[in-house]
Amino acid sequence: MYAIARLIDQAADRGAELTKHLLAFARKQPLQPRNIDINTMVIETAKLLRPTLGAHIEIESTLEEDVDFSAHRPSQLSTLYLTSQSMRRDAMRTAAN
Repeated sequence: MYAIARLIDQAADRGAELTKHLLAFARKQPLQPRNIDINTMVIETAKLLRPTLGAHIEIESTLEEDVDFSAHRPSQLSTLYLTSQSMRRDAMRTAAN
C-alpha cells in the first residue's frame, strides 16, 4: 500500500512540474534546462509505466554505469520516454493480432 501511495505522490509531483512548464509555455517564458540523471529518470518513469502498460508486459531497462548528466527539461525527457514505451506497447498489440 505504501508503494502505491509513493507512486501516486511521484505522479502528482510530475504533474505539477508538467503544469508549471505548460503555464510557462503559455506565457512564452523560456524554460530553463537543468542537469538530469538519465538513469534515475528512466527508473522513476518506468514505475509510472508499469500500471499503464499492463501486467502482461515486463519492463526491463539496461542502464549505463557512468552516464553523464544531460541538460534537458525533465518533463521533456519523461514525455519522450513515456511516449516511446506506449508506442512499443501498441506495436506489440498490433503484431499480436
